Amino acid sequence: MPGLIQLLERLADSGVDFVVIGGYAGVLHGSSLVTRDLDICAVLTPETIERLRTTLHDLHPLHRMTPQALSFLQVPKAGEIAANLHLRTDWGVVDIHSSVLGLGDLQSLRDNAETIEIAGKNAG
Repeated sequence: MPGLIQLLERLADSGVDFVVIGGYAGVLHGSSLVTRDLDICAVLTPETIERLRTTLHDLHPLHRMTPQALSFLQVPKAGEIAANLHLRTDWGVVDIHSSVLGLGDLQSLRDNAETIEIAGKNAG
């Protein structure tokens, strides 16, 4: 079964502008930390949410922080924005944050991020 690296590759192919944050960012830089989720920071506009839906649709994305397992394909409704998304997919958990406390939004993070290569493609 594919895992977090394949999920990251798919996101890198999606055209969504993001920066990898959290424990998996440490793993990508050589940390031996074991992490079971992927955290990214992205601007969650309605267009970005639709692109994420297209990218993840076949991985059965569900909101993991709700009492009911709501489908990300239906919530939030088209045209709505979100501050954060906490999703469980067939390939693993991905948390998408619009900002990081104490560090800022995507632009602030991008200003200090390194670009790395994932499966022959650049990813933030």
